[in-house]
Amino acid sequence: MKYNLNSHHRWYSSFPFGVEHFKKRFDGNFIPLDITGLLKEMKVFISHTELEATIYRSNHASNYLVLEGILPRNKQQFIDQINYAINNPDIANLREEWQRGYKKGCPILRQPFILRFP
Repeated sequence: MKYNLNSHHRWYSSFPFGVEHFKKRFDGNFIPLDITGLLKEMKVFISHTELEATIYRSNHASNYLVLEGILPRNKQQFIDQINYAINNPDIANLREEWQRGYKKGCPILRQPFILRFP
């Protein structure tokens, strides 16, 4: 599935080698998500989880919204927090760009993290 939410806005994910380099890895079938798209994706993910007593944290530097709790106990709380962030991004305590993940030239991280599925 392709997402193209608010395509007129700049992209908000880290692409240390540029977006075009990343697109090539997917034969051009990739449209990066903006903040709203990333939050909506997180909501879909959380909404569809069916877990038992599972600690969930989205505290990695790359995430705009930090969620911490136990699923399924905190599932509705997470969804409410995500909805709040989608509807109120300026006051939802989202991470600033400088607080997030890989940035070109960072001496600690040399390669981007890419998930590979069989």
